[in-house]
Amino acid sequence: MSDDVLRPESLSRRKALVLAASAAALSTVPFIKKARAADRRIVVRDPGGPIGAMYQKVFYEPFKKESGITVVGVTSDSEPSGLIKAMVQSKNYTWDAAILTSSQVEILSSINALEPVGAAGKNVSQIPDDFKGEFFVGSAVTASILGYRTDQLKTFPNGWKDFYEPDRVPGRRALRKHPFDTLESALLADGVPASQLYPLDIDRALRKLEAVKRSNPVWWTSGAQITQALTSGEVDMVGGFENRIGYAFDDGIPGAMVWDGGTWVCEGWAILKGTPNAGLAREFIEYVSDASRQAAWAPRMRLGPTNPAALVNLPPDVAKRLPSYPDNLKKMVKVSAAYWRTEQARALERFNAWLAS
Repeated sequence: MSDDVLRPESLSRRKALVLAASAAALSTVPFIKKARAADRRIVVRDPGGPIGAMYQKVFYEPFKKESGITVVGVTSDSEPSGLIKAMVQSKNYTWDAAILTSSQVEILSSINALEPVGAAGKNVSQIPDDFKGEFFVGSAVTASILGYRTDQLKTFPNGWKDFYEPDRVPGRRALRKHPFDTLESALLADGVPASQLYPLDIDRALRKLEAVKRSNPVWWTSGAQITQALTSGEVDMVGGFENRIGYAFDDGIPGAMVWDGGTWVCEGWAILKGTPNAGLAREFIEYVSDASRQAAWAPRMRLGPTNPAALVNLPPDVAKRLPSYPDNLKKMVKVSAAYWRTEQARALERFNAWLAS
């Protein structure tokens, strides 16, 4: 539930992508005047890094050739809601569209800061309703799951119940140092049905976390730590971003993943309210929602395409490892963006106080 899942740092197997990202990066963006609509150019907030470089190759450049519309990708802080609110209120648009999480869309649409994405074209209409809404068209499904090394454990964890019982299933653990995903996994381990997960019972979740806390886990704060901790052997099992766990296994670390009880979110495109280039942004979103274009980039980053036809275009063994693959998705729980929009501050305060106690 963070842009960090979409921001792979430098990894040995991705040196070429990192170099490409460096070449493509744009560190500054000029002030965008309303007259720019006539120039047929839009500026979009994207994840940056290797994914931004991939967007440039798979989306921006082909779109320019086919439509004549230039797309400039820029990065920003992981929480852009305040910036977008300020742009809309001042009508000074540094961006026209942005990649946002479902929680960010909840916040911004509630204050009338986003444009409706409009009538769905052929490509957008293929995306299921779970991955889109009035103000949002999903581009990628991300997941937090349980992963473990198979060469360092005598007993393998088959789910969160095993993960949360370190005395019965020995091994060093790693968990996210944040209530997102962590509270959900604790409650699922304690037997709460997925259908009754929200609103979260924070007291119950913190009680369940006590056993893991006493086992001296690694509390990770960035996605890169997940990959590093597994690769180095510092930990035997981790609750964390699926793609980060997968990077370690792709690099040859023997391991396995457990999709049961994972949590998933969708991240995608939204248009800033009032931008003079809303029409161009809608053309772009329709273009990038094409199944073949999603299939060209999402698997390389271990992200789930939102257009189901993209999975058909992939080799079966590749499709089956992605979060949006139907057999994986149905085993997981969709994170409630509405819950976290209103309860994030309270949950974070309670979690940090518990962690410090």
